[in-house]
Amino acid sequence: MAKPEEVDGASELREKINQSIAEYPQTADGALTSAVFGPDTATFSAIAAYEHSLFPEVADLPAGNYAFWAVMGNGRVLHSMRISFPTVRNGLLAPFQVHEIVRSGQRTAKDFVEEYEARGHRLSDLISAETHFRVESKEIYPESVALPSYLGLTAYCQRTKRSGVMGHLNAISIKQFREAGFLVEPASTERDCYTPALDDPSVIDIDYQPSLLPLAGPNADTLVMFADFVPTHFETFLDRRSEPEEGVPALKNQEVRRS
Repeated sequence: MAKPEEVDGASELREKINQSIAEYPQTADGALTSAVFGPDTATFSAIAAYEHSLFPEVADLPAGNYAFWAVMGNGRVLHSMRISFPTVRNGLLAPFQVHEIVRSGQRTAKDFVEEYEARGHRLSDLISAETHFRVESKEIYPESVALPSYLGLTAYCQRTKRSGVMGHLNAISIKQFREAGFLVEPASTERDCYTPALDDPSVIDIDYQPSLLPLAGPNADTLVMFADFVPTHFETFLDRRSEPEEGVPALKNQEVRRS
């Protein structure tokens, strides 16, 4: 989900975010940097408050292994995305987007595992981007930062040996990816697979499509072409893959891995 509109109290919320990264390392020339902020950081809490002002419905997201991907410049957070790492739910080790579609009754966990194995992916090697939004105002930072943010996230996932990024993308985002030379695939090859509304999984959110950005093949070559636009990354969050919940074994071939 993406939402660029300004909201009431945005300046104060941004100030708290920027205060939280005041001691964070910056490049000497003011070039873009990126980091993944886990839930144990002040930056995570500050960005979450800003996100909630844009997307009140995120309060209804089930608990999961979330973090915020953030792109920064000149001591300010410019753009952010909530990302989810694979977690175990109902015997399935996979990103939140998969759980969401399974929860809505469209596909079973077994369907997804079999389909993705046939497509050359392991669900446990994917992450999903739940929300993405501009943080800094255009008056302060007029340049678009969405593409560098996505490029940085895909490069990060590639470095951490993941096979793709999932997300509910709108038509504009899909068009921008494709114009940049990226291959965007449907999250499921079933044509009737839809993005469910958060408050009612049986309702179709017509503004978004469940999508997958694979990081191998043509997209790997495209990432090389855009290497100069990838923000410098500073690691702040260790991805700890969730252990299977007690009494809920992971499905066959979905063993836990740690990066």
